[in-house]
Amino acid sequence: SKDENECMGDLTKREREIALLAQRGITTKEISKRLFISTETVKMTLKKVYRKLDVHSKAELNTVKF
Repeated sequence: SKDENECMGDLTKREREIALLAQRGITTKEISKRLFISTETVKMTLKKVYRKLDVHSKAELNTVKF
């Protein structure tokens, strides 16, 4: 199985950026404002991040080290 660092390497720079903001408890709406992207883009990106890191919730995302 992959270790966490290998998984992190699978994320794009933007995916990592959005995941880090989500980890800090920043809302989808706020992330979209900060990054000048739609809330739908944030949601889609977080889905990709969850799949790549094999997590299923923000609580689980918070256990992953970046």
